[in-house]
Amino acid sequence: MDDRRVPLWNIANVLTMLRIALVPVFVAALLLDAEGLEPQEDIWRWVAAAVFALAVITDKIDGDVARARNLVTDFGKIADPIADKLLIGSALVMLSVLGSCPGGSPSSFSCARSASPCFACG
Repeated sequence: MDDRRVPLWNIANVLTMLRIALVPVFVAALLLDAEGLEPQEDIWRWVAAAVFALAVITDKIDGDVARARNLVTDFGKIADPIADKLLIGSALVMLSVLGSCPGGSPSSFSCARSASPCFACG
């Protein structure tokens, strides 16, 4: 068994924290393109999509790096699934509120509610 201590500030944990920090940026970009706020030809939707894509890419990279370099920490075991749930949950809620989810905005909440057990599983 490897008894070496993995530092909390490692690249995998930093990428996880970056993903958590990108969630409010994603939400803000979606809100800036909301109806009544003078949308800029959907530019903010594209910004939100790019932020979401960047967050998804960091999820893949941080997992690969953590396993390849043996940088698994207790913080990472907790923070990584939380970051995933924050990102996906905020996307479901925001797209539903904005009426961009299939099925219309009120019925989309039932979709998000029925999907919530999946979020709890990790």
